[in-house]
Amino acid sequence: MYKILFDIDSAHASSTDWQKNKLFLDLSEQHFHYAVTDDKNELVKLKYYRLDATNQQELTEVVEVIMNNEHFFKEALKDVVVIYHFPENILVPESLFSAVQNVPMMELVNGDLKRGTILSERIQGQEIYNVFRVPTGVHKLLQQKFSNGKYWHYYSLHAEAIHKVHTSATDSLWVTFYTHHMIVVAFAEQQLQLIQSFEYQHSEDAAYYLLTVCNQYSLSPLEIPLYVEGMIDRDSAMFRELEKYFQTIETMELNSIGGAEGPLRDFPSHFFSPLLKLLPCVS
Repeated sequence: MYKILFDIDSAHASSTDWQKNKLFLDLSEQHFHYAVTDDKNELVKLKYYRLDATNQQELTEVVEVIMNNEHFFKEALKDVVVIYHFPENILVPESLFSAVQNVPMMELVNGDLKRGTILSERIQGQEIYNVFRVPTGVHKLLQQKFSNGKYWHYYSLHAEAIHKVHTSATDSLWVTFYTHHMIVVAFAEQQLQLIQSFEYQHSEDAAYYLLTVCNQYSLSPLEIPLYVEGMIDRDSAMFRELEKYFQTIETMELNSIGGAEGPLRDFPSHFFSPLLKLLPCVS
């Protein structure tokens, strides 16, 4: 049903005032990640679950089980931010966006086999709307659990976080690695061109997809920087495979939350940046 990958507490987690804390929940079909920060924006707790659900009903059930098992989810937290990480989305130029077209556009591009709730939001720093679909059962469950919750899509915040830090970047690729999928962001001439999730089994699969993206947007692997984060290590088959094709590979370092002197000091800084780098965008 699920497996705990990381469960990290700060030194003051046991004495924290949960009613002054903020919960940031990152949810996909494959994972349930959350971070808790206190009123000083310091990391209190970080926990990563890997999920094993084959359909929307199973996903809703396993999310409910996890939330019932996490004692502080029953507390009246100050703020709750839910970040949906589901892959079905469409990027729509602001000039063409119309909310009444969200459903037919989604079904045209992603089909109608998966039913769900369709939401949309403007990506900050880009003249683009992100239209996305989430499982209705999960969305209703979270709305019932967190009446004060704010809801976002990971792709929107991910693009915003990149744009804030690297406003001068032109052509570049940004890759976030998970156990068997990766999120690829492509920028060309400071314009967002692509945010897409790719499933892979082997490092060669990941390299193939990245080279395909480069070819699609006329990006040269020998010239553009490739930024990586998440579950990838410099001493790994994945990193060595990428080095065959990309001249410049850099890791996206963690922001100050839980950093060098905090509870994450024993981990590579880019492991947890996929979630923690988003916190300033929604705090």
